[in-house]
Amino acid sequence: MSSERRPYLVAVVGVRPQYIRLQALRALHAAEGLPDLWALDSGQHPDKEMRADAADVVAVDPSMRGWPPSLVVRRAMSIHGSDIMGAMGVLVMGDANPTVVGAALSLETGLPLVHIEAGARRDPDEPEDRNSRVAAAIARLSCAVTQGNLDSLTTEGYGRRAVVTGDLAWPWFAEKYAGLLRQTAAGQKSGPGVLVSIHRPFNSDPESLRNLVDLLSRASLPATWVVHPRNARVIRSLVEARRSKIRLVQPLGHSEAVHAVAGCEVLLTDSGGLIREAHYLRRPAGVLRRVGGWPELMNVGANQLLGYARDLTLDQFEGFIGKCRAQGYPQVSLFRPEKGPSDYRAAMKEIFR
Repeated sequence: MSSERRPYLVAVVGVRPQYIRLQALRALHAAEGLPDLWALDSGQHPDKEMRADAADVVAVDPSMRGWPPSLVVRRAMSIHGSDIMGAMGVLVMGDANPTVVGAALSLETGLPLVHIEAGARRDPDEPEDRNSRVAAAIARLSCAVTQGNLDSLTTEGYGRRAVVTGDLAWPWFAEKYAGLLRQTAAGQKSGPGVLVSIHRPFNSDPESLRNLVDLLSRASLPATWVVHPRNARVIRSLVEARRSKIRLVQPLGHSEAVHAVAGCEVLLTDSGGLIREAHYLRRPAGVLRRVGGWPELMNVGANQLLGYARDLTLDQFEGFIGKCRAQGYPQVSLFRPEKGPSDYRAAMKEIFR
């Protein structure tokens, strides 16, 4: 890497939502005069279909999927040590496993850690919750999407190193999908149907998948299921055995996924990132988790917690659809930075002067 290049941070990524947010953060950093982002891929998603949105990302070692963070860090340092040590700091996003790899890299190198989308506390039994807590304990700066996230960080003793920034991907999303956002804000009718996207382990066992296939086969709405590669073989065999009319599609690129959400009537998912984008597009989401999602969306009726896929009943699902139709989408706009990126820019420049 050239010594003439601009100052940069190591952004540790490894799952699809992080690849997408990396694009948004790169655009934001360029617009605000903040350090460049040199992206290091931890290798959590070696599947080609799940890496469609990965651009300008340097891989550690795809064979290291599932390795302990400390070993991934050692491998990264052995391959890219000079590039890593030339950075001003480390940046991580959200609560997936690459976040812990980034935290471990920060500890190993002494580089300050910035945690984007920090403070989300959904289910203490989920590894994602623990990942986020680990990053919060190490981070020099925690950027919370909501005041509730900041309150969680404050309760844990990290409030002085945290700031509410809103969703830092929103400016990029709003520009990229401006036309689509105008259409959905104007009340453009969506097509009939439920869009399904699940990937969490607690919804991926055969019992859960079997129940969901049976339920969607009998539901009043036609279903399109974006199938995760990990679950593809089991889901396809269940659909074929039942001769179901569920439409199965391979993982979509981000633009395709956004248009698919805009084109559905309701979303059924366990993905926090997809729920947030569905809110921007004014589409209600049924959340397949025991607890979690975004409480702010639950409180205004934009989302409904439906529990795990294995326990969902047809009556429960149809009741959710009926409620969505009866109340319409609430007139709220959440997660958007109230002051633009100014708080984030000021906090970053305080650390990386």
